[in-house]
Amino acid sequence: MSAHAYLSQLQLAPVAARARTDDSTTDALRSVAVTAKTAADTVGIPLADVRAAVDVGSVVSFVDGLDAQSKDDVLDSLQLAQRAANAAADRFADVRNWYHQYLDVLSQIGWVTGQFAFLEREQSEGDLRMDQAALSVLMAIATQNQLAILKEAVAALGSLASSDGTISLFAQMSAHEGLGNFQMGAAQRAGNGVVELAMGAYHFRAVDSTDRIVFFKRTTRALRLWTAAQRMTLNTASYAENRAQIRQMLGEERQRAIAAIRLKPL
Repeated sequence: MSAHAYLSQLQLAPVAARARTDDSTTDALRSVAVTAKTAADTVGIPLADVRAAVDVGSVVSFVDGLDAQSKDDVLDSLQLAQRAANAAADRFADVRNWYHQYLDVLSQIGWVTGQFAFLEREQSEGDLRMDQAALSVLMAIATQNQLAILKEAVAALGSLASSDGTISLFAQMSAHEGLGNFQMGAAQRAGNGVVELAMGAYHFRAVDSTDRIVFFKRTTRALRLWTAAQRMTLNTASYAENRAQIRQMLGEERQRAIAAIRLKPL
């Protein structure tokens, strides 16, 4: 099946978050109430200057030198994969099938990927900072520049007030009632010209449902965390053949799913 035909039959979930109804007994889907537009619009600067963004339930950062088109391609492809996976499986309760769909979409549109091999993180008694644990998983596969910009993005995101639209978007998309599924990655241009992405994938179960669970210490008895990481590369020529179709599929909701993370100027 051609990529065009594959995309033509692909179903995407809307950009939505779960909210309690008035009777507090059932879940209803509501549109994400954030003001985030495209990454470039959010900060009022050209996309080429955007260094990090929340993209649905992913934190994505960009090493200096990556052009605006490549950043667009990374953000759009990761959003497409997440929304297709959200349509195919419950992001929080059916993680295995969710990632199967997620990776299948990426491979169809030009990403060279492998299967995420999740391992349960073992930790002695004490506190766990999930954001730091997530970053540690990437240390073995990320370049120094990738790790540095991702650390900066995670620190900036974690410092935001709960009412900020960017953290609200990530919180609503990455965790629900003590279950979580999120990604962190850093993209850069490789020496041979291809786009490389060091990507970490994470899912967890916790005893409470705080919406900022990624950025606070958790006791090890209250949390089970599974982590995986891999390097992926984008065949830009292959992706370019379907770029217009992908952007059309994402539609107007694309803007609600991306919010820039404000970082200090270089």
